[in-house]
Amino acid sequence: RECIPRVKPEIHAKNLAFLAPRYFLDTSGQGLLYRCRISLPLVLQCVPPTACIVPFLLRRSAPRDAIRGHVMGRFATLIGTRDMASLRLWMGVIVDRYSKSEVALKFDFESTVMLLPKCSLLSLDDIDDADETKVVGQIMVPSSCRKILTQTEMLQMIFLPHALTAIKHGDLKKLRFISSLSVHYFLELERRLITPSAALQCLVVTLLWRTGENAELASFLSALQSQWTITRRRRMMELPTANRMYFDDPGAIPFAETLFNVATEKVVDKASVPCAPSTERELISFATIILLGCGATFLAVKCLLSA
Repeated sequence: RECIPRVKPEIHAKNLAFLAPRYFLDTSGQGLLYRCRISLPLVLQCVPPTACIVPFLLRRSAPRDAIRGHVMGRFATLIGTRDMASLRLWMGVIVDRYSKSEVALKFDFESTVMLLPKCSLLSLDDIDDADETKVVGQIMVPSSCRKILTQTEMLQMIFLPHALTAIKHGDLKKLRFISSLSVHYFLELERRLITPSAALQCLVVTLLWRTGENAELASFLSALQSQWTITRRRRMMELPTANRMYFDDPGAIPFAETLFNVATEKVVDKASVPCAPSTERELISFATIILLGCGATFLAVKCLLSA
């Protein structure tokens, strides 16, 4: 067998028979068996930028960092061309697959609290290093979530890198585009009765706040507050509810405290437009309601006095 020359046959050769799932048998007499491997660089060159091949990429056995790099590159291309229509289709596919993983849902529900400081976009000490091709922070997700994109990964791979680069370059139009994209992702989760993580909620609020979208932010806060009130009443009546909210959310109190910081800290950069004072009051009011609902009365008073 060592004497058999190693050659790379053409897959269209007539003497090759396909054996599922990824083998070719040489039927010309030598009985050689070849395994077919996919070249991701060649596939990415041939597939149109608008094609949703993210699930295909996530199923590959290549190193995770390389796969994330390819996924981020595909997103960066569409974000660069402001192709919201294609991105919305991608979000639907990604969230559909994500909704079927109980492990991923539990992981995001419990583990995204640490991203709240980054999602507030208040600490920009390392803004000079912002790059849309670099992951923000270190991603640590369960190995069983390899074939899907969790909320954590969407934040650290897509939303945060592009939001930070927009702020770095003073690009208000891009920041507004990322804001719209994050809102759409948020709505896709809610349509499937998935509770968006505290970090994602924080980022959506922060982006609407920074882009001066007074009406949109007021509407978003009103919807969150209504859902909070309904869920709280259901829990008081011990009725089942599809959406778990602040009473059993480990990120509720840090989330509310972060909202206070967002509303009270003045930001001055070319990519930000301050919201109206009335919107600031609504944001503080919503944060106060969360803290009081969680029993953090002392912290609520402290935040109000410092506002």
